[in-house]
Amino acid sequence: MRIQVLIVAALLPIAHRASAQFIGGHVAESHSGHSLGGIRLVAIKDKKDVSTTDTDSSGNFYIGPLRPGVYRLRIADGTAAPS
Repeated sequence: MRIQVLIVAALLPIAHRASAQFIGGHVAESHSGHSLGGIRLVAIKDKKDVSTTDTDSSGNFYIGPLRPGVYRLRIADGTAAPS
């Protein structure tokens, strides 16, 4: 099964000075487009896991708060999310 991750709001500042950010998006099966709930996602910065979350029953997720920076997402089974 191939999984597609759509990041709809990559970095949302929540404070006036952008001291914290969130990554949010939607996870779906790439061929059928069906939303996938219960998928564990890991935010990675500087090759270290910094935060995890699971998609809800509709395939939506939010990870944070995160410090400002560049992050990659990984599906907890070790699969890298598409760039």
